[in-house]
Amino acid sequence: MKKVKKKFLIVCSIILLLITVQPISVYADESEGVTAEQDKWPDSPSIMGESGILMEVSTGTILYEKNIHAIQYPASITKIMTALLAIESCRLDETVVVPAEAVYMEDKGTHIALDEGEQLSVEQCLYAVLLASANDAAYALAEHVGGTYENFIEMMNEKARELGCQNTNFTNPHGLPDENHVTTAYDMALITKAALQYDEFRKIAGTSYYEIPPSEYQKDLICMYNHHKMIGQNEFYNEEVFAGKNGYTTVAKNTLVTCARRDDMEVICVMMNTEGKQVYLDTQELLNYGLDNFKKVSIADDRERYEKLLNEKNYKVSDTDSSDAYMVIPKEINFSDLVLDLDASENHDTVSINYFF
Repeated sequence: MKKVKKKFLIVCSIILLLITVQPISVYADESEGVTAEQDKWPDSPSIMGESGILMEVSTGTILYEKNIHAIQYPASITKIMTALLAIESCRLDETVVVPAEAVYMEDKGTHIALDEGEQLSVEQCLYAVLLASANDAAYALAEHVGGTYENFIEMMNEKARELGCQNTNFTNPHGLPDENHVTTAYDMALITKAALQYDEFRKIAGTSYYEIPPSEYQKDLICMYNHHKMIGQNEFYNEEVFAGKNGYTTVAKNTLVTCARRDDMEVICVMMNTEGKQVYLDTQELLNYGLDNFKKVSIADDRERYEKLLNEKNYKVSDTDSSDAYMVIPKEINFSDLVLDLDASENHDTVSINYFF
């Protein structure tokens, strides 16, 4: 097997006299030749799915990629965006009135048999959307959040653009088949990363079982189990998985978003266009790869070295603060092994701190 040379890049910025270190990306380049140190880069796994990505949550570092910008049908992982907008826009105790359109969709797929005029809270709708993958609840929630169904679709696409999604176009809030309803593994990782900023999403998307009690609008108890098979005591249960969403249609095949944590590092795995249970096997392969082989390190640990370089280059600063900045590197590599360099903007008001290996 041909070895590849790996290069890390982490970009930090200095604004005026205050250093604020903000990691943007770490990536690997391929070229001929390899040294003993470079051989410490872990071998990438092989997956069967058409598209897959593994992203570290706090930095956005991409640890694995395969066809991450290929256009795919998302199926029900669409509902992560629906949930994100609802959490950002509403109180959990707001009342959602189920519209007729949610009940009488021509082909509503998975649902929880809501009735026209039935009333649920936003929180109950979120559990129905993220655990039971209920398309009727997604429709009702979309109309509640957006005022109109059409306005909510506009909100979805506006939010996607805001997050930096490059190849996403949503036409509905649930993911039922539509040839124009598309996204990519990379874009879904960005959307999930944004959703993970909210404790409500983490809690709901990581719950294995939830029930909606009977009410004057619904006489039956609605019991819901999380359809993600790595959450709860399911076939592929993984105790490190703390949130996620599955999806399936005949055209999208299996799609899966999985969030996992080990120690202080969290990762997002997105799999798209995958056959059957292989989506879980591929996901487990990528989770093992990321959590076994990489670590998150604090830029603050390298403060003495980068401040020395700044002074050598005559960039004078009165204060530095990198306490909230991190980068992700292979566990076999020491932070001190990385080569440090600076790249100043034309007017020298910002300076990029670059780490190479």
